[in-house]
Amino acid sequence: MSEEAGPVRVVGVRDLPGEQRPRERLLQHGARHLGADELLAILLGTGTRKQDVMELSRDLLRRYGLLGLLRAGPEELLTQVSGLGPAKVATILSAMELGFRAGREEIGGDGLVKTPRDVWNRWGPEMAALGAEQVRVISLNSRGKVIGEKTLYEGTVHGAQVRVAEVLREPIVRGATQMILIHNHPSGDPTPSALDLDLTNDIEIAAGYMQIQVIDHVILGASERFTSLREKGLLKSASPKRTGLGAPDYEYEDLDEGVATELTVEGGES
Repeated sequence: MSEEAGPVRVVGVRDLPGEQRPRERLLQHGARHLGADELLAILLGTGTRKQDVMELSRDLLRRYGLLGLLRAGPEELLTQVSGLGPAKVATILSAMELGFRAGREEIGGDGLVKTPRDVWNRWGPEMAALGAEQVRVISLNSRGKVIGEKTLYEGTVHGAQVRVAEVLREPIVRGATQMILIHNHPSGDPTPSALDLDLTNDIEIAAGYMQIQVIDHVILGASERFTSLREKGLLKSASPKRTGLGAPDYEYEDLDEGVATELTVEGGES
């Protein structure tokens, strides 16, 4: 049996009592004073036939969480959440992407990447939310300033998929003298696999011939967990140096000069 005959009123932000309207509260007090459910309700605009806009917002947050909404992606949101159409989904994902980009600009305002923590702060929140494995190469100049960034692979990373020549193409085109590899583990565990280590070794050897130094390979996990292969002493091209007694991070700028040209092939072709 159908639940009811006749039209059903969809409750939107404007239909809420004045003191409960998120939009008005935002304009009066500022966005920082609103909860995530209220901010999401503003983006949604209206609810569904069964839920008002605040109920829909809270239901989405309970079901996915903020990062989970991005991880779910448009296809799942459109097919698995009743009442979410293309306009609502596009608005939500666009707003989240803008937030990530704004945060990246704020964190890396000078364009410099000096520590593994800088890598996490700049790319971690976004990549940790991805549902599939992704590999990125970051090109830097001799001062450690980011001069290029490219996503190379998405999906499960296998040795046959990740071609060393393709990884190095972007830094070469950019005229980079240094590079950082980044990839995420969707499982949330940033522990490097044997495949991660073998791939890094192959890239280090090839990059050395091109006078490009691999200053780190950072694996991103969940809950601000990440592993720096350089910090763990797992890179052949450089050994970490402490920035000071008890310092929490390693400074990339403390790398020994010229080590990239001293790499030797330890067997096998890259």
